Order: sequence, then structure tokens, then C-alpha cells
Amino acid sequence: MAVCEINELLAREYGDHRWRHHRDPLSELIATILSQNTSDVNSGRAFASLVATFGNWEEVARADVAEIA
Repeated sequence: MAVCEINELLAREYGDHRWRHHRDPLSELIATILSQNTSDVNSGRAFASLVATFGNWEEVARADVAEIA
């Protein structure tokens, strides 16, 4: 079954879904990973804290794990 067919079946069952761009792809990935084992509230706080503390993902990548934790 093709992706288009699956999308049509889902749209018939649940209604059309409008895709919205939220963040850049890396930010979306990080937000998704943070959300895996906690609530939306806590993962949102963690994401906001990373951005506020480090400013960008390059700085997060350079940071010590203990500093991120």
C-alpha cells in the first residue's frame, strides 16, 4: 500500500490533518527525543532550558554531559 493510500484512509477515518512547520529539523528531533520518557510539560521545559542556557545546538554538542544534565 502506498503512502498516499494510507494518508487517504487516515483522512477518511480521522479527518484531514494540516501539517504545520514548528521548528527546524534538528530542534524537532531533540524535542521528540526529550518527549519520549516524560510529560509534554517537562520535555518543553527541558527544551526551553537547553535553548536558554546554550543558545544553539552546536554549543549543546560541545558542552559536558554533566553541564547539560
